[in-house]
Amino acid sequence: MTEETRFPQAFEAVADVAAQANRIKDQYPNEGTLKSVVTEHETDRAEVRVTVKDAQVASLRLDHIWLEEATVEEVENKVRACVNAAWTKWNEESLKQLRNATPEIAEVSAALERARGTIRQAFDNELDRLTREY
Repeated sequence: MTEETRFPQAFEAVADVAAQANRIKDQYPNEGTLKSVVTEHETDRAEVRVTVKDAQVASLRLDHIWLEEATVEEVENKVRACVNAAWTKWNEESLKQLRNATPEIAEVSAALERARGTIRQAFDNELDRLTREY
């Protein structure tokens, strides 16, 4: 008993994803077309303020009165938390801007996920078939 392999459909799905990606490649924004993202975060009592611009810490401000009274561990913890929060905001804003500039990428991503599922199913079917035959 011979079964038809599903690999041709799987490879066709991959080819469709490649064609779809190729169609939108020229619509993708160049780095220079996206505006610079700048985010800030400040601790609750303004002991630490961090500005992130273009994935880099652009500024770090520490309240000098608090700094004189704080322990090294307190300073480390506040600075680390503030930098992480500012960078997280920057990352979220950058991704939001990129998604808004390239809505077609979601379609390509969905097609890629479907192709991946088709390949996995073809592989599993072929493995089952070979297991039964041998």
